[in-house]
Amino acid sequence: MSRYVALFLALAMAFAPAMSYAAPQKMFAQVTRVTGTAHHSYAAIPDAKETTTVGARLFDGDRIVTDAGSRVELLLQSGGSMIVDERTTLVLTTLRKDDRGALAYSFNLVFGRIKSFLSRTSNKDQIEYATKAAIAGIAGTPPHVIEAKKDNSGKIVAGVFLLKGSKGQLFVKGLGAKPGTVLLNPGMGTTVLEGLAPLAPFALSPALLQSLEAIKATVMPTAPAPSTPTAPSAPATGGSTGGTPGAGASTGAS
Repeated sequence: MSRYVALFLALAMAFAPAMSYAAPQKMFAQVTRVTGTAHHSYAAIPDAKETTTVGARLFDGDRIVTDAGSRVELLLQSGGSMIVDERTTLVLTTLRKDDRGALAYSFNLVFGRIKSFLSRTSNKDQIEYATKAAIAGIAGTPPHVIEAKKDNSGKIVAGVFLLKGSKGQLFVKGLGAKPGTVLLNPGMGTTVLEGLAPLAPFALSPALLQSLEAIKATVMPTAPAPSTPTAPSAPATGGSTGGTPGAGASTGAS
């Protein structure tokens, strides 16, 4: 009998990694529009890259990468929407719910640019963005743009811009030895060089404001996205949940 027990334990250990893929996850976002070519990958199987298409569901830890000339629009679980601009690598880090029922999102912008439009019904939710140079958190529902690009020395420069629209503030903290913190009101922006504190907030010039406002989402936020089943086990091939590292980022308006 002990021989069969040992065999059972050996099989259980062999299949333990595969079973971990089936851990329940809540849908982070769903793809509503794709222009050009983009890819995403699983958190559990990062090498399983696949082409991103409308309707793809993304979960905690999934990664999405857009090629040159491409753009992906996401509908967040809370009803907000996000544009992932061309040449961007974005990781949907975590999604959790607190005791009040508010959702807390965390994104890692490795490179590129995103623009978010939050739903008025989700103003109690928390959204945090991380780049290698700074972290930013939004309070309220004004549209905002976060970008991460490289300077001539190869260091990341984060740009954080809060557009006009509704009441709210954007909190920005540098990640250097002397981090520093600034608060942005609508119509303001800041930049953060990797290793340094954020620059003093500045008013967005008419030209910059116009270029940022020109980035429009097809599906604007109205109400929370419908509840979706938990993530299935990551298949050996194919599926629709996440992205792969990319390079370069466009910081100009598209």
